[in-house]
Amino acid sequence: MKTKLTKQSGSVVIAVVIVVLIIAGLVGSYLQLTVSENRAAVRNLMFQGAMNIAEAAAEEAFRAINLDDFSGPGWVQTAQGPAFRLVEQFENGETQTLHAIILDGADRPNIVAEGRIHRNPEVSRQVRVIFDRIPSQGLFIEGLIAKDSITFAGNASGGADSYNSRWGAYNEYVVDPNGNTVRNRFPNGSIGSVSQENESVEINHWEIFGYAMTNNTDPKLGNHGRVYGPETPLGVQVDTDRVVRDFYAEFENVEHPSPTGARSSADGSGNNQRFGDPNDPEGTELVYKLDSFSVSGQADVMVYNDVTLIVDGDFSMTGQSRMTLAEGARLRIYAQGDFRVGGGGIINTGRPGQHPVPADLIIFGTAQTEGAQEFRLHGNAEMHGAVYAPNADLSLQGGGGTGAFFGAAVANTISVNGTYTYHFDESLRDPEDGDANRRPVMLEWREVIETTDTFDFSTVFTSDG
Repeated sequence: MKTKLTKQSGSVVIAVVIVVLIIAGLVGSYLQLTVSENRAAVRNLMFQGAMNIAEAAAEEAFRAINLDDFSGPGWVQTAQGPAFRLVEQFENGETQTLHAIILDGADRPNIVAEGRIHRNPEVSRQVRVIFDRIPSQGLFIEGLIAKDSITFAGNASGGADSYNSRWGAYNEYVVDPNGNTVRNRFPNGSIGSVSQENESVEINHWEIFGYAMTNNTDPKLGNHGRVYGPETPLGVQVDTDRVVRDFYAEFENVEHPSPTGARSSADGSGNNQRFGDPNDPEGTELVYKLDSFSVSGQADVMVYNDVTLIVDGDFSMTGQSRMTLAEGARLRIYAQGDFRVGGGGIINTGRPGQHPVPADLIIFGTAQTEGAQEFRLHGNAEMHGAVYAPNADLSLQGGGGTGAFFGAAVANTISVNGTYTYHFDESLRDPEDGDANRRPVMLEWREVIETTDTFDFSTVFTSDG
């Protein structure tokens, strides 16, 4: 009996040892796998961190290109192009390096950016960003554009279309840049809103010879409303090819200027004020800073040459008052308060021997909060100009119920009342200095995968630590 028990005990011990060894092997394998996975996770995080650093370096290079300023900290001029280097040391002892270089000249910049994390092992990632330079579109890429809503009142009637003031007067026959004689009236009288709320674009009884642009909603039309183009069949109320349902735009706020050395014209309340110098043949720009501007009655305000009005408070014209830009004058108004123009309105006379050009009269609303400004343009005269007030509620109405607006407008909300016509000046899309004011536009952003495509920053910077 004792011998038999001993044999059984030995068998059990052997079995237990085998099980323990198997468990130990499994635990060891699991621990090794866990360590490997942890190392892979850490390395993956490091690679992601290096990519974030590379993208930050690329953004710094894009900023420098956009501002045409390579004089900031970390920038040096090299034989291969402007190069950037920033080394960051953290409390845990880790060092990170941002590298960027701009290749291939200024007209088609090619950025190579690198993020490097100095650990053991060291990791780095590179990205290439290819740009092209195109003429800047400025602030007015379309016609009447609202952040929130654009509404043509239920009893309003009128139409929208477009023209190009650089070619000549609206609706006249002009010669285009290709030498063709064309009628200066085009199907681009676009209106739109980026709001996703239903009925953010209410056309009602207006006729849009252009495009109705929404952000994933349908425009609201009345029985007499229409959205059409030159190819739209007769009898079609809404040409679906002329409704854009994925419209998007960015609205940058305008900072209220605080210039030094600006002139002060009393408090801006004189009824027969004069801005600018009619006797200056050079047309020197004059800047006036006013607490407010208010005229009424039969006031007749004149603007000569190149003038900028900076109004810290409200801007108001009532009664039969009017402001007239003398022939060839140019006016910029920055308003921080409410802007209300009635009466005779602001009259853009035009350039010598020419028709009015909306680019010569631009009004900026500088409020930084949506809905903080009210803009009312209700003058008797035609308006030839442009309004950029992304946080203002803009109301358009002709004096006596009729009116016309030639130019463009950007606002928080836009409402149109009465019988009114709108003509988008397509020349506002591009600045008059053309190629002299070109902006970089990204064509390609990609990670550098092939080692043959990487850039060796040691040829630019001798130290990498």
